[in-house]
Amino acid sequence: MSRPGWTDRMLEAALLWSKWSTCKRKHVGAAIFVPRTWAVISLGYNDTPTGWKDCGDGGCDVCAGDMATSLYLDCQCLHAEQNAVYLAARYGSSVEGCWIATTHPPCMSCVKMLTQVGITDIVMEKDMDALESYQTPGDGRTGVKMSNEYQGTEEQGKPSDLDDSGSERI
Repeated sequence: MSRPGWTDRMLEAALLWSKWSTCKRKHVGAAIFVPRTWAVISLGYNDTPTGWKDCGDGGCDVCAGDMATSLYLDCQCLHAEQNAVYLAARYGSSVEGCWIATTHPPCMSCVKMLTQVGITDIVMEKDMDALESYQTPGDGRTGVKMSNEYQGTEEQGKPSDLDDSGSERI
């Protein structure tokens, strides 16, 4: 009997955390973890900031559909990746060199934030077609490896031992 691999476990943690979201548009979860030890550093889900009225309770006018235009910049919700990074910072945990597992591909703002804080790999469950448009000036790379094809197993152990086929540097 085979057990799920470690990356699958981290994706399951992100999926579980996504269920906390009250967003009316989408439920997204994220788990930041140390690649060599699989220690979870932080978890996040998309919703309004701590202390604000929950998105599902009308805390976000954009998600509630109450705004004449639903501009992304007007949304009061944090993305799951932002929430996980901010909570790690709030409680004094470094995320440099960590990986993040997400239930959906991150937006470009989150990719930039994850790059800047030192996240090295993004593992995701959903289709990566949206990532084709993530090109930056210069060499076209953000420096963060993204994949939805990590196949970590108990026997393979740490992510540095994983086969990089199917992963893509953008």
